[in-house]
Amino acid sequence: SSLGVIGNIIWFLFAGIWLALGHVFSAIACFVSIIGIPFGLQHLKLAAISLFPIGQTIVDKEVAAAARKYNAEQTLNQMRG
Repeated sequence: SSLGVIGNIIWFLFAGIWLALGHVFSAIACFVSIIGIPFGLQHLKLAAISLFPIGQTIVDKEVAAAARKYNAEQTLNQMRG
């Protein structure tokens, strides 16, 4: 909605860009060691989420996999007619 867009713009200007930069720098620091690489990848995911958080939903892996499977089946059924 338009309020979400306005909220995301305000968030981006005042907090989002700074949080994202912090997560990117943390990711770079984590990538220095082999043990830190998984943590660095998570920091990059958090950086993307912190830019425009309004309207995003975070779900478990299982829920996301079930949703992808359901959408793929629906698309396949539409193609078949």
